[in-house]
Amino acid sequence: MAARLTHLQRRTPALVRRVTGVALTGLALAALPVAPSASARLAPPAPAPAIRLVAGTTPLVDSTGAVWSPDAPFADGGSTWRSTAPIAGTTEDRIFQSERWGLRGYQVPVPDSGRYRVSLNVSELVFRRAGQRVFSVTAEGRRVATGVDLLRDAGFRTAHVISFVTTVTDGVLDLSFTQQADHAKVSSLSIQPVVASDVVARVVAGPAAARDDAGRIWSPDTRYAEGGSTWRTTVPITGTTSDDVFRPERWSVRGYQIPVPARGLYRVTLNEAEVSFTAAGRRVFDVVAEGRTVLRDVDVAKDVGANRAWTATFTVRVTDGSLTLRLPAKVNHARVSSLMVQRVRRPEPTTRPAPIPAVAAAPPAALAPATPA
Repeated sequence: MAARLTHLQRRTPALVRRVTGVALTGLALAALPVAPSASARLAPPAPAPAIRLVAGTTPLVDSTGAVWSPDAPFADGGSTWRSTAPIAGTTEDRIFQSERWGLRGYQVPVPDSGRYRVSLNVSELVFRRAGQRVFSVTAEGRRVATGVDLLRDAGFRTAHVISFVTTVTDGVLDLSFTQQADHAKVSSLSIQPVVASDVVARVVAGPAAARDDAGRIWSPDTRYAEGGSTWRTTVPITGTTSDDVFRPERWSVRGYQIPVPARGLYRVTLNEAEVSFTAAGRRVFDVVAEGRTVLRDVDVAKDVGANRAWTATFTVRVTDGSLTLRLPAKVNHARVSSLMVQRVRRPEPTTRPAPIPAVAAAPPAALAPATPA
C-alpha cells in the first residue's frame, strides 16, 4: 500500500501558484541535486554563493560539497528533530530529513541590500492526510505563500521546495510563519542574492545596523559574536568617510563564528578604531583564524593613533562551514568595530597599517657658558 501511495504521490502535479505577483513552485535548491519529480525539480545553478541553513545544531555537507550551517542562531522558536527515513524525489535526503517545527520565523543577516531568492526545503515526516499541517509564509512583511499543505502539494516523505524572491533593505532577511493547522515546519533553507556577490557577511559591532558611504548595509554582529560588550562613540573618526562603520565597538570579545556557504578561501577585512586609549601599549591582542595566528600584537593606537580608522585584511581557508575567529588579549581587552567576509579564488597577502614611526627625542640643548659677572 505504501509503495502504491508513493507512486501516486510522484504523479501528483507540483503546486504552482502566484501570490502577490511572486511565482511559487516546487524548485530545487541551486547546487542541490534533486531527482526529477513532480514535487521538486532541479533549478539552474546560480553564480553567487548562497547562505545555507539546516534545522538543528549540527552542520552537514551535501554531495556537491556545499556546507549547510545550523539554523539555531537565526531561528525564532521551534523544536528540532531528525528522521532517518528515505525521502522521495531527491538524492539529498539529509537536507529534508531534519525539521524545525513550531517556529515563528527567521532573522538572517545578509551582506547587502537587494533582492534575494529564498528556497525553503520541506518534507512531511509525521502526518499522512492532507489538511493536518497547513501554514503560510511571510517575507519582509509580504505574504509569499498561503495555505502550504505538504501532503497535498508533494506527499508523505517527499521533497518539496517553496521558492520566492524578496527584497531586503535593512541588512536582515525577516521570515515569519503562520500556522493554520498544527505547526509550521522547515527542513532547511537557502538564501541566494539575485545579483552575484562575493560577500558572505558584513557586520558591525552592536545590535544596530550601519550604512557606509557607499550605501552598503552592515548588519548587527550579535548573532556571530562570542561574548563582549558594545558601545558607540560619537566622536569623528579620521582616515575614513564611513565613520559609522568604525564608531561602534565590541570589547572583551572572545571571537566570532560566521557560517560560510562552502569550503574554500575567504578574505576577512577587520576594521578598528581606538576610541578609549591614546597611548601605545594600552590595548594589545592577536587575531587567530581557523587555528592560525594571522595578526600578532594588534595595537591600534600604536599603529595609527586614537580615533583614526585602522583596517587589516587576511585570507583563511575554511573546511567545516564556519569561519572561526579568536581574539586572545595580551593587554586589556580585544575589540572589534566591524568586519567583512568575502569569498576569494586564491590566497592574498595579509595587509595591516604600519606603525607610526616613533619620534626621536631631541638632544638636550647645550648649556651656554656662564656669563662672567
